[in-house]
Amino acid sequence: MPDAAPAQTPLVSPLPVPVIRPLVDADADGLIALIDLCWSAYPGCILDVDAELPELRHYASHVGARGGAAWVAVAGSDPAAPATADTILASCAVMAAEREPAGHFELFKLYVSPRARRSGLARRMLVRAIEHARDAGGRHLMLWTDTRFKEGHAFYEAQGFTRGPLTRALHDLSRSVEYRYDLPLGSGA
Repeated sequence: MPDAAPAQTPLVSPLPVPVIRPLVDADADGLIALIDLCWSAYPGCILDVDAELPELRHYASHVGARGGAAWVAVAGSDPAAPATADTILASCAVMAAEREPAGHFELFKLYVSPRARRSGLARRMLVRAIEHARDAGGRHLMLWTDTRFKEGHAFYEAQGFTRGPLTRALHDLSRSVEYRYDLPLGSGA
């Protein structure tokens, strides 16, 4: 019988090394689960896909139809398999911004699972979006984010985004009000 306990016993399992790959429509269940998990941390945030966000059921096609790109970060033995609630770690999409000048792109659906936060994954996803926007002639990146998502605000500000004076009310089930953030796209991410 050993005299001492093992020297190191991890309290949590280490984060699996994620693979970032393009989003496909088969990832819908995982994407919806990730967004629901992230929203559930905020009182009053309600995800009703059928009533308000039906495009999530085929989000890759939705983004592609607008000339954009979307990615997921997944962990698991088969990163090409459809993302599930257990394997999806992050998501992100970028598209040309509607009702904005040419060269303006909009960031969408940047969500990171709580178990993958503070790992650098959000930054890696953002860099993908910035690179895509620049490659498509983007000179400016903007986004809208719920006023309740304070951790997200801190992340965006740390990445150089500036919160502007504009807000918008979505008149949705969550009674969302969103801040606008802007980032001029210089030559480096």
